[in-house]
Amino acid sequence: MDPLAQLQDITTPEPISQFPMAIGWWILLTLICLIIVVLIRQFKKYQALRKTQKVAIKQISKNLTNLAETIRILKTAAMAYLPRNEIAALSGQQLADYLTSKLPEKNQQAFIDNSANVWQQLYQKDASEQIDNNFNQAAIHWLKNALPPKKLSTATNKTGGQS
Repeated sequence: MDPLAQLQDITTPEPISQFPMAIGWWILLTLICLIIVVLIRQFKKYQALRKTQKVAIKQISKNLTNLAETIRILKTAAMAYLPRNEIAALSGQQLADYLTSKLPEKNQQAFIDNSANVWQQLYQKDASEQIDNNFNQAAIHWLKNALPPKKLSTATNKTGGQS
């Protein structure tokens, strides 16, 4: 008899299954999903926080607003982010000073330069018919740089550090 006839075909073993995966892969997959969920939530929060700002910029950018309307849009946007009781009663130069104080120092001069004469023009005859492009640019500048207000990194004690 032929000894080679007794040999059987060589077979490969069954492939090793990828499932169930090792616990480390499950942990990594869970962490990736959690990170994605947190990033999506943060992005939605970011968009919601800036929605009023974007609407105000869009309204002013149409360049169809008169001085009184631009000031109204600015004041409404400011009241959406800042304490209403501080802003509601302000008008004219007081409002201008308040808005300027909410800007970072490096951006204050540009706002003052473009809006200086507007606060007095508002109370003159036929001021409601005027459209001031410089003031519209100042308003957009203020909306972009002052809103939403930056949170203070450390809480300051207003009593001078004494308890």
